[in-house]
Amino acid sequence: MTFKEVFIESKKAHLDTGLPTNIVVTVEELEKLANEFDLDFIHINAYDPSYMSGDELVIEKNGKTKIFKLPKKKIVDAEFVISKIISMDKQDKAYVNLKQKLDKILKKINNNINIYPTSYGIGVSDIYASHQEFKNILDILDANGIQYKLKYSKALWVKQIHISKSKENLKKIETLKA
Repeated sequence: MTFKEVFIESKKAHLDTGLPTNIVVTVEELEKLANEFDLDFIHINAYDPSYMSGDELVIEKNGKTKIFKLPKKKIVDAEFVISKIISMDKQDKAYVNLKQKLDKILKKINNNINIYPTSYGIGVSDIYASHQEFKNILDILDANGIQYKLKYSKALWVKQIHISKSKENLKKIETLKA
């Protein structure tokens, strides 16, 4: 059996009160799902909204990471987590190929870049990129007319590029030369 990383993490305000009351899935259930679906890791991060962007479910399978924002009121149980795992498995192959193409191009700038498919499109984050390396990534996107939003974690440690999954953007990514 390979190592599976499974945990539920609670930060800041949740430390005193525990997890938000709508998160009812247990670590044991996550471990079972990690084994059943052959996941590399699965995390539930419960954050104080003033610290990060809120609660999230992070799943990695076959080197592909997906981050799901957790609902504030809907119950987050094993069934909810399974639906997210299945949605990852059903992801369009062409979309994954575009992520891989971007991966080849941007990793020439910095090999530590994390590029991942998301519900909003393609995410790029790099905690280790120099200012110039990050600017070079933005220059490539701008030069090719690829629409994106620049985001930072509230702690300003992680720079993120949210690349839109609009049809026009996906066509532009497809035409990029690696």
